[in-house]
Amino acid sequence: MTDVFMVEVKRVRELTEDRIVNQHLADGWVLLLVRSGQDMGQNPETGQWELSPCTSYTLAWRSTQAPKTLDQYSAERESALSSYTDWV
Repeated sequence: MTDVFMVEVKRVRELTEDRIVNQHLADGWVLLLVRSGQDMGQNPETGQWELSPCTSYTLAWRSTQAPKTLDQYSAERESALSSYTDWV
C-alpha cells in the first residue's frame, strides 16, 4: 500500500460501492481505509428492520488538479449503460 502523508491530501471521499471505488482508484485516488460493518434498513416486503453487511472505503486525492465530481462518475455510468442497451 502507498504511504500517504496527510499534508499531501487535497480531497477525501468515503464510498460504499466497489465498482465506483475501482473507478476512483483507476483515476488516481489512493485507498486510505477499508471498514466493514453493518447497515440497518427496513425490508419493504415484511416491514421488519434488518441488518445487512456493508463495506466503506475512504479514498484520498493528492493531485493539484481537480478530481472528477461524483456527478461525472454517475454520468459516465449512465452513458455506458445507455450504450450497452443500444448494443443489445
